Amino acid sequence: MVYPSRFLVDPKHIRTPSFLFTSSLSNSKARPPFRTCRIRCFSESQSKTQDDAAKALADFILEKHTFEPKGRWLWNDDIQRVKQTVNINMNALVTLAITALNVDLDWDGQMQTGTVEQGSFNRFFLTRLALRGTNASTESSNVPNSALTQVPYGLVGNTHLSTLSEVATISFVREVLKHPAPRVLEWSSSLTQNVVGRDFMMTEHLDGTQLAHRGWDTMTTVRNPDNRRLIRQIMTHQASMVQKPFSQIGSIYLKEDVSEELQKRPLFLNPEDNEHPLADKYRIGPIADKAFYFLGEEPVEGDRGPWPDMESFLQATCRLMIRRAKHQSTQSNIQSSSASLSRSRPEDLPEIIDLLEKHIQMIPHIVSSIPLELRAPVLTHPRLDARSILLAEDGSIQSYINWQDASVIPFFLRSSLPPLFRFDYTPDNSQQRRALLAAKLVDKMTPMYNKAWENPFWISQGSFNFCEIVLSCWGEGPVLLRQLVYNLVQSWPEEIGVPCPVEISESEMERQRDALEKAMIHQQRMDEGILLMGCTEDGWVSNEGFERADAMRKQIREAWLEEHHDGPFPFEDGRYSSNLV
Repeated sequence: MVYPSRFLVDPKHIRTPSFLFTSSLSNSKARPPFRTCRIRCFSESQSKTQDDAAKALADFILEKHTFEPKGRWLWNDDIQRVKQTVNINMNALVTLAITALNVDLDWDGQMQTGTVEQGSFNRFFLTRLALRGTNASTESSNVPNSALTQVPYGLVGNTHLSTLSEVATISFVREVLKHPAPRVLEWSSSLTQNVVGRDFMMTEHLDGTQLAHRGWDTMTTVRNPDNRRLIRQIMTHQASMVQKPFSQIGSIYLKEDVSEELQKRPLFLNPEDNEHPLADKYRIGPIADKAFYFLGEEPVEGDRGPWPDMESFLQATCRLMIRRAKHQSTQSNIQSSSASLSRSRPEDLPEIIDLLEKHIQMIPHIVSSIPLELRAPVLTHPRLDARSILLAEDGSIQSYINWQDASVIPFFLRSSLPPLFRFDYTPDNSQQRRALLAAKLVDKMTPMYNKAWENPFWISQGSFNFCEIVLSCWGEGPVLLRQLVYNLVQSWPEEIGVPCPVEISESEMERQRDALEKAMIHQQRMDEGILLMGCTEDGWVSNEGFERADAMRKQIREAWLEEHHDGPFPFEDGRYSSNLV
């Protein structure tokens, strides 16, 4: 891979002004001191005196750089570009990397920094050190020490809490669980003293290969002996994660990053687990999952934890969504707002509130029927898929990555099969056979999954997707929320011991069946259109592929209007985008 070389740094003999770096660097004794260096930016290579260079460095560090998204969106392009443009102090980031990578005074080499990846919610920058001159006597000596910096977009919501929690979670996974995870080098620990200008997290960059690039989706995945060993290794790690239940529901933070009240509470539920030498380093604080912060653009206040139990957590989630729905219903006429791009309209507000209040009534009974051990708060990976696992050359797991949104919640709510082991349906049922094989391995390796799957009622109703359905009910429309309520009412088991507190008429059921069928057909046609256009779910394509994709979009629009599909044409400005609602 060729990395951009726009920002180049030569360590020499100019003292870095330490007053510019008072964010997270001064909070850890373990971090190395600042190194003296000479900065060479762009084509500037002339030698400077000490005083001139120090002034130039100060100006250099105070400079801002704008990174706009690569590619284009077939609809809502202007909104997406604004949301995913990053303004940061790249020069300060480079200087922080000098310290984070522990550059020696006598090091003779080159530092290269540039953007390497653009995600839906984060921009990533790679900083690498490459030896040169007399220190580069062999080709192997050119192997760089590298740092990967993640800068979240505002779409993440509370980017500061998200960053603090992800840093703590990765450290917890490495230090307490002893699972492979990247080492955190630097981060924005302070809201007010952040020279980069945006929240960021800098970790060591690992040269492993994502599992997704190792043919995980081939038809022989589960039957391959190497892959079966890999599955066992993954599930062994997953099993160990759920063996230490936490004292509260929320997200993991370093102890100093939560309030004094939360610092007094123990980390783990079981007293013996709190005897771990590192248990006092971490605490549970407010949930950091971006789904609870609604893109960060809305003044929706509410209870975001931490919570003592599953009942209070689920009811608080419903009440938070009621507040959000009320706010969104007043914003639908504001162009480019998330409310204007949502599938719900102001007239849906009474029903959405009613459905959420029905959930609040049913939650105590639902929770009481779930075994205590499945209600215990545990840490699991937020999206364990083939892109979240890095493999070493020998095929073993080098690191688990992508920990943003990791939360400590009841195991039952994470008891669905991890995305890594889900396979799409195919006519010859081969994918289904693979899914069954994977499920058997998961079941065998992790007794907690087995325990959760023993209750067919809750699993069949999709209750483990409760938070996702509730928190997205305004953006996605009320159909799925309504379906979840109706499923629970229809299948209310006698084992609960009390009648269902909610009643639904047969006519309401019939209307929902029609609405669900229309929604499924609409989604299927959208999926077909996205496949034909060759874009992502939110409409992104590369610059090179835009012309062809847009021509196909116009053809689909003509056919859509001619066939009088239910609902307006979805692939044009002002329509729904999954990451904007």
